[in-house]
Amino acid sequence: MKWIIAIRDLAAKAGRGFARLSGRVLSPLVGHVSWNAPPWARWTGARIGAGGRWAGANPTHAGLVVLLLAALAAGGVYGAKWWQARPKPIEVKLTVQNPPRTPIENEDETDRGPRPLLVKFAQSVAPLSMAGKEVPAGIRITPPIEGKWKWNDDKELEFQPKEDWPVGAEHEIEFDQSALAPHIKLASYTM
Repeated sequence: MKWIIAIRDLAAKAGRGFARLSGRVLSPLVGHVSWNAPPWARWTGARIGAGGRWAGANPTHAGLVVLLLAALAAGGVYGAKWWQARPKPIEVKLTVQNPPRTPIENEDETDRGPRPLLVKFAQSVAPLSMAGKEVPAGIRITPPIEGKWKWNDDKELEFQPKEDWPVGAEHEIEFDQSALAPHIKLASYTM
């Protein structure tokens, strides 16, 4: 209890000393100025004074309150660190490589088919069980065009249309999460 009173007295003396010093320094510059504390400062000072008197009268309870506040502050700090250290999903960017023009001038009939559309991912995104296989569902192309989606490898997806691409048409591709590995998050699911 004596240490609380000593701290309170020391704070009061320091405050009075600061006020006297600032008055002596500022008086020659701005003249003698009287100052009254605004209402909020008087209210805050009264509450702090009442808290100090209560702490002096109840040192055990005051110590418990200080410990509780310290525990809450420590919990907040560690909680914030935990929140920032959580694993973040991998966000993968992708690019679409438009199909080249279908060469119709070739004499070779086997080389005349439509060219595939390639979607290239910056990282491995294919589900392990689907690498190198046809994708049965989870990818839509609008306006619809008949064809097959296939994973060439873990980073490249190919759409092979059944018929040649319509000239000048623009298509939109939309991915469902089911077409990708479960831990992957795309930067954009439509393009």
